[in-house]
Formats: sequence, C-alpha cells, structure tokens
Amino acid sequence: MPLIAIIYAAFISLGLPDGVLGAAWPQMAPSLHAPLAGAGALALITSANTIVASFSSGWILKRLSTVGVSISSVALTVTGLLGCALAPNFWALALWCIPLGLGAGAIDSALNAYVSLHFSALHMNFLHACWGLGAMTGPLIAGFFLNFTGQWRPTYATIAAAQTCLMLLLIVTRGSWPRKSQLPESDIPPAEVPTHEQPIDLGAGHDTPHASTLAGNLAADPSSTRSTPNPSGAQPTSAPAHTGAQPAPAASSTPWYQIPLVWPTLIGFFCYCCAEGTIGLWASTFLAQYHHLTPALAAAAGSAFYIGITVGRFLAGLASLKFTNSQLLRLGATGLMAGILLALLAPIPLLAVAGFALCGLGCAPIYPAVIKETGRRLGVANVQRATGLQMGFAYVGFMLAPPATGVALTAISPLALPTVVCALAAVMVGCHEYIERQLR
Repeated sequence: MPLIAIIYAAFISLGLPDGVLGAAWPQMAPSLHAPLAGAGALALITSANTIVASFSSGWILKRLSTVGVSISSVALTVTGLLGCALAPNFWALALWCIPLGLGAGAIDSALNAYVSLHFSALHMNFLHACWGLGAMTGPLIAGFFLNFTGQWRPTYATIAAAQTCLMLLLIVTRGSWPRKSQLPESDIPPAEVPTHEQPIDLGAGHDTPHASTLAGNLAADPSSTRSTPNPSGAQPTSAPAHTGAQPAPAASSTPWYQIPLVWPTLIGFFCYCCAEGTIGLWASTFLAQYHHLTPALAAAAGSAFYIGITVGRFLAGLASLKFTNSQLLRLGATGLMAGILLALLAPIPLLAVAGFALCGLGCAPIYPAVIKETGRRLGVANVQRATGLQMGFAYVGFMLAPPATGVALTAISPLALPTVVCALAAVMVGCHEYIERQLR
C-alpha cells in the first residue's frame, strides 16, 4: 500500500471522533445524569490536551520517528475511546477525554509535518479533506446506533475498533517509513525569495482543535527538520542548503503585538474558530431542542455541517482558480451567516439541516483564505510567528467558545447558538473589511 494512502486513512480515522460528542450528546447527557451543557466542559478538556500534545510535538519528534509517534498516538486514542465507551458517569468520561485529546494532537502534528516535508500541497489539501470525511462519518455512525439500538456507547466502541485497525496497519507498515525526515530533492521545486507582492501560499489548514502549526513554529533553526511546518503542505520557504534554494527573508524584529494589522487579523480568526467550534458541538442539540428532532435524527443531521465543510473544501480549491482569497473569505462569511439564519428560521427541520450544511460550505474557504493572506497582510518576514499566533488564538477559541455557548444554550435558550454565531461572523467580517481598507 502506498505510504500516502496510509496517511490518508490515518486522517480519516483522526476525524472520526471529532463530531461524535456533539452528535450523541442529547442522548449521552441523560444516560450519564449530566447537565446538557456538560459537552462544553468535555470539549474544553479534549482541546486543552490537544494543545499540550501540539506544543510537545517538536520535542517528541526529535526523539521518536514519525511512525513511532503515530503508533503511540493511536494507542492513546484507542484507550480514550474505549474508556468513553465504558464510562459509568460524566466524571469518568471527562477523565478519558485526556488521552483522547493527547493522542489526536500528537498524530495530527506528526503527520502534518511528514506530508508537508515529503509531499506536495495537493496532497496536503487532500489530507485535510480526509479529516472532513472522518468528521462527517462519526455523527452518521452515532445516528445509526442511536436509531437502531438507542445506545451511544457502541459508537465509541466502533470507532475504537477502527482506530485499532489503523494502529495495526501502522505497525505492519512501519518499515515503509524513513527513519529520518529528509527532504527528497525531487520533491522540492526551485525556491524563490518571496516578497510582499508575492505572498507565501500557506494553503488550507486543519480547522479543528487538532491543528499542528503552533508547535512547528517553535523550531528555531529554519534548516532543521521542523516538527510542524506551515499547514498547507507547501514546501518550506527555507529549504536545506543542498537543494540550492535561497533563504527566506529574515524575521522582523518588531514585537509581534506591534506588527501592523496583527490585532484585527487575530481577532477575526479567533471569531471564526469560535463560530466553527460552536456549530460543530451544538448543532445536534439545537436541532433536538429547537426543531424537536429525535436524538437519533439530530445526531445524523449534525453531520451535515461536516459534510458541508468537506464538500466546500474541494469546491473552494477549484474556486481559487478564479477568485481571490479575499473574495473567497467574503463568500464564505456570507454562506455562514445565511446558513445559520436558515437553520433558525426554517419552517421544517429538513431546511434547518440544510442550513447547517450551508454553514459548513461557508466555513470551508475561510480558514485557508485567512492563512493564505498572512504574508500579504502582515509581511512575509512575519509569516512564521504570525501563523503560530493565529493557531494559538484558534485553540483558545475552540476551547472557550463552545462551553460558554453551551451554558447559554441550555440555561437560557437554544436561540443562543444562532445569536452567538451571527455576532462572531459579523465581527470577523468587520475585521476583514478593516484590514482590506488599510491595505488599499
């Protein structure tokens, strides 16, 4: 089996657990005697441990091979999933979210780094589309078991079995992986020194709490093997000397918080990630409470958001041949707000489900468009640290916004979800338009 196919399978598997908690939570909460807002706390625990794993990935990858980190990470994920399947109460479930988050963050960082070093940007985009396939399949599995068995635990057990198969595949094929991450000269196109008129193409990132760029930006030596390079899969701008590439511009000495336009960039990206994480976690609960779908139907319908992201990412790649990143961002923001309003105002549940699918389509181009614009907005010399800052703000958004929205949704009204998402989208658009006016 080609190595890239194994990595694709790993990323499909990586995405499987991501949509399950939100999809199954309307059924899980009463069975565990947990508050309906408890899913936010579980998401926070998982995200916090993903951050720990991502920050540590550079240190770990210096000591273990990529396949070694991947096998260890999948073992942690299997442990967490089995623990969740058997958890007798909410607090036990929270405990098992720790290895679940650690495992997801570590393999995400390791495989992003490997693909970025050894494969083209095309493969990197397909890689993250594979994550979307997994993320939209997880809720469908949950909906299947809820519909036919009325139980949520088989969902976690089934995904744990899939992860076990992946772990065995990685073990059997570990000889196919090189011992050290070296840049094949045949895979590196001649490099050019980028300028402000020629921004670095950073491509699409992993838009879940499991992004890996932040850890990679901790690397100090641009010629060393980075633990997690830029999220696009494009070849690093600072290639090893044997490739004949010219060095990238030296990093700016300006403190990061004084870089022109850095704050609207970070705030806008933070708001987007808050909106995406909130919809992903609470769409099924909103459909169950506001549109009165059964937990089984709400779980399956919750996958519509991830289906929209996955399909939208392929469409955005084609659309990028005709539209600029700024235009794609505006189109995405329009789709996001139109989708959440449709989910709110739909006279029948089916249209509400379509609204969340439209939200996903809208979200799809926003993350890569913002990342691709980093060089043009903040200067090529600031790309590395600015990308790391954006990932840091993304993690904070994914970690804090869903729990906060969940409290409002369950304690006040389901209308909190569309209200929060519309407000976040409006701030994001405002930041973008302000930046564009300053760049004219």
